[in-house]
Amino acid sequence: MWSFLNDRLTLPTQTYSAAVVSRDSTTQRLSKLLRAESAGGVTLSTGMVLAICWSALNPAGYNAFWHQPLTAGLEHWHVGTPHDIVANGILTIFFFGVGLELARELRRGHLTNRSTALLPAAAAVGGMVGTALLTVGLGVLSSSPALTRGWGVPMATDIAFALGALALVARRIPRELRVFLLTLAIVDDVLSVIALAFSNPSVIRPLFLVLLPVSVFLLSFQRQRHLVLTLWVRVVATWFVLAAANVEPCLAGALVGITAPFTKTSPSLDRLELRVVNAATWIALPLFALTACGIDWRAIAWNGSTVTFITLLGVARLIGKVLGIVGVVAWITRHRPELAPGTRGQLGGLAALCAVGFTVPLLFASQAYGPHSPEYFQTTVTLLAVSLIAAITGCTTLWLQGRDSSERKV
Repeated sequence: MWSFLNDRLTLPTQTYSAAVVSRDSTTQRLSKLLRAESAGGVTLSTGMVLAICWSALNPAGYNAFWHQPLTAGLEHWHVGTPHDIVANGILTIFFFGVGLELARELRRGHLTNRSTALLPAAAAVGGMVGTALLTVGLGVLSSSPALTRGWGVPMATDIAFALGALALVARRIPRELRVFLLTLAIVDDVLSVIALAFSNPSVIRPLFLVLLPVSVFLLSFQRQRHLVLTLWVRVVATWFVLAAANVEPCLAGALVGITAPFTKTSPSLDRLELRVVNAATWIALPLFALTACGIDWRAIAWNGSTVTFITLLGVARLIGKVLGIVGVVAWITRHRPELAPGTRGQLGGLAALCAVGFTVPLLFASQAYGPHSPEYFQTTVTLLAVSLIAAITGCTTLWLQGRDSSERKV
């Protein structure tokens, strides 16, 4: 599986040529990083399947295990449930990896080239806005307050799932399109994290947010050998600040990761990023899928309103992503045709892949509906169904489009 994924997902070496001295070491490090990220699609899927099977066979046991309050040896000191520990604690590792990746790309990767980063960044915004507006519009037209309240659920793109799906057809598409997807997914994830942090402002305690700059920039980087330890201290401090402010504490990883001072040669940060991505791939993501994707089918009433909610949310997720991304790319490349990374068909397939995933969408759903509500379980069903449809549609489109090199550019 490792070699299969690695052979099919290789970004151009020149993307990272400014980051290291040795071309061979650059290729080797990048290969390991992308291999770990794309494998996240496999581990996520494994956790998802286990959660669905477990919750279907023994829903009472599944809920009792993940939502049992835990104590730390003291009767009145509750540390939360296993679900809370994973969603609010261990998932911080995943967001830390996202932040480190963005910091590296901004300081020495292909995001340093503003003209290269412009199109996928704008496409990410287009996809997010497209899904949010379509969700609200469909909610209003169908008189569904739940759908309107869940405007943020279909916005985010999962890097792990997107790369995992792209690995299957990467040899059939131009390298520019692979770079385009990676950049789009990074920007999409970061903006979704920001939207998630402030999606429920009524419960935020702004007084504690005053401490946020202090925790994010705690200590200094005067000695490189203490750099990694300093970043972890910042993550812990920022986690407590966000928890006190009633903001998703796992976002501390992303906030601190973005501040990482990547330079042309930052071996300690390179190793840290790879280790964090591996930890997220093999620990954080599958555990989150195992805790979040269980479905209590008894809580879903299969009536007209349920079918309407699932159908319209799925439409907003898939159609909103495709229209938002392709529409923005078409508008920009009309004035800057040299920026087009591929054909219209290829971009359509790529946009469909951006509708695959559920990590951040389920966090949105938990905030909007509550983790035990029928709407949350309906959202889980929707995201799983749309992810399957989007993966098949996107991969098939990209595979077929790979045979037609004569198609007109966007």
